[in-house]
Amino acid sequence: MLISVTDSFGAPKSGVAKTDLAVTDGGNRATVVDVRPVGEAPLSLGIVLLASDSNFGQEQAAAKDLVGKLMRSNNDHAFVITAGGKKPWTEARLDWQDNKGALLETISGLDKQRGLPDAFNYSLSTYKASTATSGAWWGDQSIQANGGPTVFDALWNMMMADRRPARRVLVLFRNPWPHSSGLGQRSHDYVDQMHAKLVAMAQKLHVTVYTIGVEENAPTSNGSGVDDIKSNYGMNGFGEISRENDRQIQLEKDRLYASGRANVERLAEQSGGRAYWSAKKNYADAVAGIESELSSQYLLTFIPAAGNAGGHALSVHGTSGTRVDAPNAFQVVDTATSQGK
Repeated sequence: MLISVTDSFGAPKSGVAKTDLAVTDGGNRATVVDVRPVGEAPLSLGIVLLASDSNFGQEQAAAKDLVGKLMRSNNDHAFVITAGGKKPWTEARLDWQDNKGALLETISGLDKQRGLPDAFNYSLSTYKASTATSGAWWGDQSIQANGGPTVFDALWNMMMADRRPARRVLVLFRNPWPHSSGLGQRSHDYVDQMHAKLVAMAQKLHVTVYTIGVEENAPTSNGSGVDDIKSNYGMNGFGEISRENDRQIQLEKDRLYASGRANVERLAEQSGGRAYWSAKKNYADAVAGIESELSSQYLLTFIPAAGNAGGHALSVHGTSGTRVDAPNAFQVVDTATSQGK
């Protein structure tokens, strides 16, 4: 299993030994057998940009920076794709590329309007009508299950097609809003199940996920999006009611946005990666953090506390102020059953 070990400042931690780590399996102590650095091992890197009218150029710059810093000639390969957008993706196929120059050209040629369907499409409107009665229906939510293949299906297919013994890494640009749990139980269940499914697939394929937040319509902003949609009571002499209604709407939007951020973080952290909420131009601090994480990766070998087949809860902790990023679960294969098949 791949883990990343950094110090309290996020710098790579060198010389990590098995005595520096504590592993628990379902709350019971597991036996660490070996820990060895794998920074020179081949890298299979997937980068997923998010269609965006205002941030796409910065995403492209960050993707180029990642490719420039992470890819090594004749050793690594990568692919880049866009999720979402108003227009469908038109490329007939998606291929691994090992030529850094060609990959940079691919990134430059991406269209912010074109992408593969996303798995998360939650949206919220806070406007219904301009009367006190109809205005009580302030929450109009929708979440659309695509029904067909999504960008995540393409990502898993690419990783499964990669037969090399390599470190598998995904970098996803994500907006928290579509990951929100929503207002109703149906929306909450769909989003929760989808995130659990994606985390399980990443763990099964040994893919480490890093997310970079694209926060273009956060509820505290004054930009476009759900933030500037308010009730219309004030136009009908209901000023005090309108202010209280807007306050309640804002509180609900804050809660929804926070749930979206938590789900984006869940997708990264439970796969052994990390979520970055970058305020710097071209997401420079997120790029630097991911570079540091990948340069401090180790292969961890341990004996589970219990030998039963199936999923096991995992926790890996370091000593002496170190931070360890590792998946929160692993699978034990029933060798007798698999051999019988």
